[in-house]
Order: sequence, then C-alpha cells, then structure tokens
Amino acid sequence: MGHGRLAQRGDPTLLIVVACCMTVNRTVWGVWLSGGVVIVLAASAIAAEPPWKPWLLRRWLPPAEAEGMMRRFVDQHLRPVALPKSRDEWLGRRDRLRRDVLGMLGIDDLVPPKWDLKIRPKGTIRRDGYRIEKLTFESYPGMAVPALVYVPEGLRGPAPGIVSIAGHVYGLGKAADFLQQRNVNLVRRGCVVLAYDYLDTGERNTGEDPLHGKPYGGGNDHGLRSFSFSRRTPTGLEVLDAMRALDVLEARPEVDRARLGFTGESGGGNSTYWIAALDPRVKLAVPVSSVTTFDYWIDRDVNWDWHQRPFGIRRLADIGTLLALHAPEPLVVISSRRGTDDQEFPLDEANKAVAWAEPVYRLLGAPGAILHIESSTAHGYQQDKRERLYEAVERWLAPPRPQGPQELPAAVESFEQLRCGLPPENRTHQDVYAEWLRALPRAGAGLSPGEAAELREFLRDRSGFPQPMPDVRAAAGEELQADRWRARAWLVEPEPGIRLPGLFIQDSTRPADGANGSPISLVLGRDETLVARALAEGKAVFAFDVRGSGEIPDGGGRARNWAWFFGRPMAGQQAFDVVQVARWLRGEYPGAALEVHAPPRLAWAAAFAGAAEPELLAGGSVSLPVASLHEYVRQQGHAALCDVPGLLERIDVPQLRQLRPGGMILVPGRPTVVR
Repeated sequence: MGHGRLAQRGDPTLLIVVACCMTVNRTVWGVWLSGGVVIVLAASAIAAEPPWKPWLLRRWLPPAEAEGMMRRFVDQHLRPVALPKSRDEWLGRRDRLRRDVLGMLGIDDLVPPKWDLKIRPKGTIRRDGYRIEKLTFESYPGMAVPALVYVPEGLRGPAPGIVSIAGHVYGLGKAADFLQQRNVNLVRRGCVVLAYDYLDTGERNTGEDPLHGKPYGGGNDHGLRSFSFSRRTPTGLEVLDAMRALDVLEARPEVDRARLGFTGESGGGNSTYWIAALDPRVKLAVPVSSVTTFDYWIDRDVNWDWHQRPFGIRRLADIGTLLALHAPEPLVVISSRRGTDDQEFPLDEANKAVAWAEPVYRLLGAPGAILHIESSTAHGYQQDKRERLYEAVERWLAPPRPQGPQELPAAVESFEQLRCGLPPENRTHQDVYAEWLRALPRAGAGLSPGEAAELREFLRDRSGFPQPMPDVRAAAGEELQADRWRARAWLVEPEPGIRLPGLFIQDSTRPADGANGSPISLVLGRDETLVARALAEGKAVFAFDVRGSGEIPDGGGRARNWAWFFGRPMAGQQAFDVVQVARWLRGEYPGAALEVHAPPRLAWAAAFAGAAEPELLAGGSVSLPVASLHEYVRQQGHAALCDVPGLLERIDVPQLRQLRPGGMILVPGRPTVVR
C-alpha cells in the first residue's frame, strides 16, 4: 500500500489505496476499481472547490438585459446630427467643421497641399474635335496618379473644368467604357475633363495580383488596416487625390477656375461628396449611386471599405452634413432606382441625407440648388444618369457648346491606349502606410510630468472617454456567505445604458472592505485564477465584467461599427468601464488602495485604464503580448488593426508603461517595472 504526499493548504489531497485481485472497472462513491487497483479520492479532493467560485460563475443580470444591452446602448447614441438654427450659426460653424473633418481624416497638416505636383506628360491621343492628354501627378509625395485630360479643340476662352472619375472598376479604372462615354460627351460640350484612376483601379491596381477585376484587386486597397495605428486615414488619401486633381485642372490655361465640377459613382461618388464638402473650389458636385447615411452603415453592418469610414467621423457629421458643407453651390445627388442598391446606398437613406442638407441650402438662400434624383437604373453610372449629369453641367457650369441632355456617340479607347505608365519606384498605399508608421510615436522615452499629463489626455481622447465624465451609479444585490468568505453582488452603471455585473469578495477575518488603506483588487472578467491569487494575498476583490465580456456580449458588427464611427473603440470603452468602477470604489472606500488585474483578453483595456488614471489605479499588473505596437504590425502585416486607432501617433507600449509608474505592465523580454 502506498499513498500520495499531502498537498499544501488549498490543494486537493489524494489517498491512494492499492488492493489485489480486483478486476472490475467501475466508479462508485469516489472509488475506481481497475486492474487490481483501488483508488480512493479523499473527501478533501471532492470538496476542494472554494465556496466563492460558484458565485463568480453566476449570472447577475437578467438574460434579456444582458443580451440586448449593447444594441440598446447603440440605439440611444444614434441621434441625428443637430441642424443649425440660423444662417449665422451655420456660417460660424462651417469653417470650423471643415477643419475638424480634415483633422478626423488626418490631413489637416497637409491641406492645402504644398508639394510639387510633378506633372509628367505621357503622350497625346488626337480625336475629332478633342485630344486626350495622358499624364501623371503626385497626389501624395512619391505617389503618382495616372490621369487623362480631355481638351476640346478650338476653345475661344476659358471653359468649365470637371473631374470625372469611376468607382471600383478594378481592372479598368479610367478606361471603363461608361466613363469614357461620359468624358467624351462632356468634352464635346466644351468642358475640360480630368479622369484619374481611383485608388486600386486601373494602373493603380497593384500588388500580388495586378489588374485583377474583382475586389480587392491587386491588394493595395481597402483591406489594408495598418493605417489605423496612425491618425491618418485612407479617406485622407482619397481627398488628396481629388484636391490635387483640381490643382491640375485649375492650373491649365483653358480652364475657368470659377467653374469647376466633380462627379463619380460608387466609390467615386464618395470622393465627390468628400471633396465638395472640403474644397470650396468645387462649384458643381454630382455624386452618383453613393449617398446614404453613416447611421445606415452602422445599423446594418454593411460597409466594409475603410476609405468610407474615417475613425470618429460620426461624432462630427453624417453624410447629410457633408452634403450641406457644399451649400450654397449646386449639388445634384443621383441615386439608383429604389430597391436595387439597398446593400449600401438605399434610396430612403439618400433621401435622409439630402433632407438634412436642404434646410442649410434654404438658410443660405439657395433652395433650388440641391436636387435628388431617383434614376431608372441600378448601381452604376448608366446612360440615364449620365444624361442628368449633362443637363446639370449645362445648367450650372454653362459650357460653350451645349448639346442638351441627350448622349452623343463616343469613341472608346482600349486600356493600353490610355495607359500612362507609373514610375517603377512609385509608392503604393502599402508604402504610404508604412511611412506613416515609421516615425511614430511622436513622444520620447523619458516623459516630464507635463508631457505625461498631455499623453494621458491624448489617451483618454483616443479611447473615447466621454466628456464630461458621467456620474457612476451602483445598485447592491444579493449578499453571500460561506465559511470565512462573504460577498455582495453589485450592478455598476459607468454611463447611462450600461450596467456591469460584479462581485465584491473578501475574507471576513481580515479588515473590512478596504478599510485602513488595505488594497482592493479589481479583477476584469471575473477571472478565477486572478481572484484566487488576490484573495490568497489577503486582499478584497471586486471581480466584474466590462462591456463586451462575460455576461455582456459585444453587440457584434453593429456595435463595432458604431464604436468605430463614433470614435469609441471597444478597448477604450472597456478601459472607461474600469476607470468608472475605480471611481465608484474610491467613493465607497476612500482609504483603499486600488489595483487592477486582467486576463490576456482584457489586458489592453486594463493597461489603458491604469495609464489614463494612475491616481485611481496605482497598483496591479497586466501582461501585454508585445513590447511594441511596431512588433505587432510586423507580425500581422497590413492585417493589423489598432485596438485604439491613432494610438501610435503619441503612445507605444514603452510610453504606456511610463504612464503607469505605480503599477506594472509586463511585456515579453523587458524588465518588469518601469519607474
């Protein structure tokens, strides 16, 4: 007969009994008989589970409330952008709004662009009554854009200039048949027309599979997410494409800079309303099959293109606001026929966007300058839509050779005939994103108190902490007691609409409730291992679920969409929950020292909370998976998405560790504590 060693306190004890001549395999009352061996589990093994463990596993929220919490929370925040009450209010708001939107796009320091356009002629095609000049220009330093300029022959004075682009025609770009028909019809009416390859289309369709005709083409497109570590955005590059195209047009002697127009469909229609909102040089904007509302994309979780969704934009504006920023200049919105374009651009949502802008046009004395047209065709820029464009151009830009709305026959060139050729070292979007990240963060290794305070404010802003901070409410629930352990359930409301289930656990033989400065451990996710460790160290514990964890599902794509558009990333929301719980505990137990611990899935939230508010959360430790966000980007490539977009502008993991001097942020291969 032998026996196992007695385990240390808290471990299960095994008593092993060996008997001979037993051949039956069965389990009865903790006895297992097999091959002549009887194994008896001592009572301490069966009863080893700590009494507080079942409390951790209980659901403290009503299931219906927990399941629907994030949906209801999003609903209460999807309020329409407030309309201006007067002309003076709008005019006082307009320029500031444009600057703020440029800041959201991450290009406020690049506008107006000051780098050389580097226009490179690439040949000319001559046709009856017009010519097509092929060229490239740089919309961003080192990134040349292939473009065509259609010029009428025999002009007797400056003529309207129109930027006319296609959307996501990946393999064709500026050579798409419908775009050529449009451009030839405009040039025959006496307009100078510039068409360039939209991002990742035509000659800009580069990567492992160049000129592929299906999303996302060659690979230098909307699937790239590494931009998110910087404050810059794909939308910003798209707007720079459009601004520089206008620069090319207005510099030409044939063009009347007071008569500039812009049009495009789908993605090119997005470019149209962005540039019309931000660049007053655009006098006529015709976005086609592209106008909807950000709220629709949020609610239906249907939008997947990063260039259409700059982080935080919905805090400032919806698409109707962007349309209104073009007022009082003429705006003709052409939508697809009802029911044919409902995935992203349904007619009713376009109606909502236009309806928001119409009162602004009235305030500025131009009620007839905004039109919304339902076309007879589905998504695209078909002939019926093109003819409405010609009608608008002749009405608002007065070209010298009006032809009426009817479309004229047009010669169509091949892709190769229209090829401009790009420099072999030309930058792709991947190259530009890598450049954006290379110089980051813009903060040194050693932080003065003033720099630390500034970075904490930056962290709170990028994490989306509401300002002012709302009051915290808490409701006490059931009291529990077993052996020396006692606990109370709580529901803590960090902001209206969110209730976090938590459990305050302590050893009744120790000082009560964090009194006399004794520590309280905040344990995210009600993690059993972390709770056991803190209790073994003699600390009281508040174990709770932050939103998006435990009892509270994250809300799926709809809630993630809302979080992105409103600049409240989930990791930031969770960090805010931690800070608010700490504020509540500090109010309940003023003398307590609060610390925070988190399992790996919630480590970033705990680290952000501790760095943002070290006065509240002076202790604890969390382990991050990387020593630098650059390391994460190297691991994930352009699939990497930052938990708090724009964070790397100022803060990498080393800065994060310095912002939490009283606690520990553990990283691979680094000392454990940063002083």
